[in-house]
Parts: sequence; structure tokens; C-alpha cells
Amino acid sequence: MLSGDYNPSGRLPITIPKFDNQINFTKQQYPGVNLTAVYSEKLEVGYRYFNARNVHPLFRFGEGLSYTTFKYSNLKFSKIGSQYLARFSVENLQQLKGAEVS
Repeated sequence: MLSGDYNPSGRLPITIPKFDNQINFTKQQYPGVNLTAVYSEKLEVGYRYFNARNVHPLFRFGEGLSYTTFKYSNLKFSKIGSQYLARFSVENLQQLKGAEVS
């Protein structure tokens, strides 16, 4: 993998901070006081915290490594009931086999 003979084609499922407590947890949030944790951050957890406060982590949710380049084209949206469907084409522009993960 390090020599480029294999394409890992993966993405991170979490956001990794640059340093310890970059999210600024309080003691009430983590580890909690008297066995009780207060989730005052509500929905601003993980990558949402970094986005809401314009804080730059070490590695973002969804980042990945690829030794090839992909081209995206033919983006089309359609509505099915109350949901939307997006379709597009993905083309590998290089010789090395690879996969795109979304």
C-alpha cells in the first residue's frame, strides 16, 4: 500500500482532532460528575462541532487516501415522494485500480 501498488480506497468514519480536548469538553460533559454526564452540545457532536465553530481538525470525517484520480460527471437529481435521489457517473482516470467510497 505504501509503495502505491495497492489502492486503499477507504474513508474515515470519524473526525480526528489536532490535539487533546480540541472540542473543549467540560467536566460535566465528559467524564461527567457523580456518574452523570450532561450532553449540552446537543447535535454538535463530531464533525458537526468542528463545522459549527469553524475549527480545523487533523483529519475530517470522510477523508480518505487514494493513489488514483476520479472524474465525476452526469449529475442528475430526481424526486421520489418526499426524498431526492442523486445519480452520477464516476470514472477512474488512471491505470491503478481503485474504488470510490461514499
